[in-house]
Parts: sequence; structure tokens; C-alpha cells
Amino acid sequence: MKDDYLKKIYIKLSFLMLFVIFLLFVPAGSCKYWNGYVAIVLIFVPFAIFLYFLFNQNPYLMKQNFNLRKIFRKQDSIFNLMIIDIVSGFLMAGFDFRFNLTKNYPVWIYIQAFVIFIIAYVIVGSSLKENRFFTRTVFDAGLYGVVRHPTYSALILTFLSLPLILGSLWSFLIFLFFPVLIIFKIKKDEKILKEDIYGYAEYMIRVKYRLIPYIW
Repeated sequence: MKDDYLKKIYIKLSFLMLFVIFLLFVPAGSCKYWNGYVAIVLIFVPFAIFLYFLFNQNPYLMKQNFNLRKIFRKQDSIFNLMIIDIVSGFLMAGFDFRFNLTKNYPVWIYIQAFVIFIIAYVIVGSSLKENRFFTRTVFDAGLYGVVRHPTYSALILTFLSLPLILGSLWSFLIFLFFPVLIIFKIKKDEKILKEDIYGYAEYMIRVKYRLIPYIW
């Protein structure tokens, strides 16, 4: 039963990967888009490994927190705009490759983007490991004692580094909207969290910063 549920998760993850491949390689019009292969590996291989260890550690919480239908059903218009931004950014990266819109792209940008992407993954892994119950209870240890939404911080790093890994400055411009949408989503989420979770208002006083220490 446990293995069957994990298989279902991996099947959904495989369909998601095929969708991202479609978004990148169809507009690219070529199988020689090596940046696309690098991005696919970076996105899905560590995530698949992470899900395996997280599921084996606590399968019940996985079932509660990784129900995709439930996740999408609970989301709002800001979440939908985030999805549109991500899809648009991937499509633009593919078109950028096809029409060679980003020229003279220095190697050091790839390297820095790769390092930032790995840091983002470490933040996500650390956040989920520290707070196993996600937003169901107030938790202020580890990264949650530094900023209130470390996972959102990691998502911003992820989607600002990805277009650079894909070699597209035009895609990067599209993904610049992503942090703005995250800010609006946090403001909306925290209004709900203050009402639904006991002690969250006090937690907001203890941990002043939402995304970036000493800034916001």
C-alpha cells in the first residue's frame, strides 16, 4: 500500500516532467538544447530523491501534504498567476534558444545560477525537514527562526536561477514577476494564518522578516 502511493506520486511527477520537456523543447524546435536537459535533471532528479526519503520517513504526512488535487483546489488567483508566469518563462527560454535572442552569454552566469539553484534546494530540504507539519502549527526553530517563509525564499532563488541555467535573459525578465507574486501571496496567506493558527500573530512579532533577513 505504501509503495503503491509512492508509485502514484512518481507517475504524477513523470507527467509533470513531460510537460516541462514539452514547454522547453517544442518552442526550442531542437533536441540540441542542452540547457534544457541540465534544467530537467536539476529540477526532477533531486526532487524525486527527496520525495523518496521524505515519504519513507513519514508516509502519513506525505499523503496529507502532497495531495495535488487538494493543493490546487485550495489555491487562489495569485497562485494561478504564478503558474502562468512559470509556463511563460519556460516557453520563452525555448524560443530564445530557437531564435538565438540571448547572445554572448558568459559561462560564469551559468556557474553562479547553478550554485544558487543548489542553495535553493538545500533551503527547501532543510525547511521541510525542520517543520514536518508545514503551516499546521507555529514553528520557529532553524530557518523558521530567521524568516517566516524560507520555502518561498527558496522558490524565488529557484525561479530566478532557472532561466539563467536555461541560457535566456528574456526568460529571466519574465521570471522577475515571480518574486512580486510571492510577496502578494505571503501577505494574503498571513492574513489567513493569523486567523486559523493559534500563536501565529505572536510568531510574526518574534520573527520580523518574511523572506530576506534584515530586508523584508
